[in-house]
Amino acid sequence: SLRLALDTMGMRELTAGERTRFVMMMTRDVDRLQAFIEHVLEAGRLEHGRREILSEPVSVVETVDRVVDIIRNRYDLGQEQIGVRLDLSEPSESIYSDPMALDIILLNLLDNAVKYSGGAASAPVLLEVSQVDGSQIEILVQDNGVGIPRKQLKKIFRRFHRIQAPGTDGVQGTGLGLYVVQFLVRRLGGRVTASSEGENQGSVFRVQLPVARGLLAK
Repeated sequence: SLRLALDTMGMRELTAGERTRFVMMMTRDVDRLQAFIEHVLEAGRLEHGRREILSEPVSVVETVDRVVDIIRNRYDLGQEQIGVRLDLSEPSESIYSDPMALDIILLNLLDNAVKYSGGAASAPVLLEVSQVDGSQIEILVQDNGVGIPRKQLKKIFRRFHRIQAPGTDGVQGTGLGLYVVQFLVRRLGGRVTASSEGENQGSVFRVQLPVARGLLAK
């Protein structure tokens, strides 16, 4: 669609509204291409041990706000289409983590939730961050999309695996997003799980991460 938009803009005069629409379309396509490239590069770094995991103060609130804004802009979503709940004992406090890794985890999970719920026409997606105890936080991403067939739940974190279910034919992706998520979560000393009641029943991803310094996996 990026090529089509460019060709159309070059072939005829456009109204201001049409030009704005085409620019937004191209921006979304560039974002998707950038995400694809980043997934491929990140998977390569992980497999060859070139990705160093950091442990430094990271604001959960600022990270969530930034990532949600990126996904809303990427899919032209309204405020109500991604619900955010923060249930932290001290929301202003930071956790010790890797800021880039945390961004990648949240971006991938939210991007998948929106894509597999029909994009801009989707039902609301929920992102919830809560305090499990004094040593961990839990990140929950819930959607009401196509769901995950039970037989595929154990495969979705494999490299290049993509969900095979009705309604997924037009969904673009690399099959690397969840593989990268699982790898990074483990390196951060946490765990990630997925659950679904089946086709068209939506899905829930839960990530538990340590909040303190010195708990990262080697």
